[in-house]
Amino acid sequence: MLGARTLRAIRLRAKAAAFSAFGLQELLDEQEALQLATAMGFVGQFEEHRRFQFEYIKGGGLKPSDRVLEIGFGPLTLGIPLIRYLAPGGYTGVDIRASVADLACAQIAKHKLSEKNPRLIVANDFGKRALEGERFDRVWSFSVLFHLTDALVDQLFDMVSSALAVDGRFFALINVSLEESRWLEFPFVRREAAFYRELASRRGLAMRDLGAVSRLGFRRSAPDADHVLLEFARG
Repeated sequence: MLGARTLRAIRLRAKAAAFSAFGLQELLDEQEALQLATAMGFVGQFEEHRRFQFEYIKGGGLKPSDRVLEIGFGPLTLGIPLIRYLAPGGYTGVDIRASVADLACAQIAKHKLSEKNPRLIVANDFGKRALEGERFDRVWSFSVLFHLTDALVDQLFDMVSSALAVDGRFFALINVSLEESRWLEFPFVRREAAFYRELASRRGLAMRDLGAVSRLGFRRSAPDADHVLLEFARG
């Protein structure tokens, strides 16, 4: 009589063979890729967004021992390679969408990163209450500011100013050229960098305009390549 482990191994091998024979795994992989890209908001650009964001934040002197807060973690486009790079407990993400948080948790499990103890928070206040008193070396918000009303951007800067470590830096992407519209339930807003400079100044933060991401190493020829990356630090 075959043991339970042997039977389970046989079933798993049979399942894998069936997936291979009928191309089911390839179909599932394609469906997952589309789901991730849709949740991120840029279909067809997921891998380039992942590469660019991770290489940029790491290239700016990020150390494995640093603490990073990502506002708008989405499907962990940046989160997966960042969690892998940082020491356990080094990554915290905040997002307003519970459905995306479920997808992010599945990605953490898939990539076997649970032991890195990443922290994902679903909140409508950018994590202000949950993270009160905590400080981060980097705050990253790549595709968020242009989906917020003026009042919500003001709240976000309140959160960042309280969460940023003394020598910390906050990076955020803005839309300065594309026409205003909507994405899912969110607005898509165009604002000049001066708007954010004023918000930062009121909170003792100095702003630096780093330029369009197309000039910073983003390799896709797409409308969002003209989005501008801003850096904020304590003045």
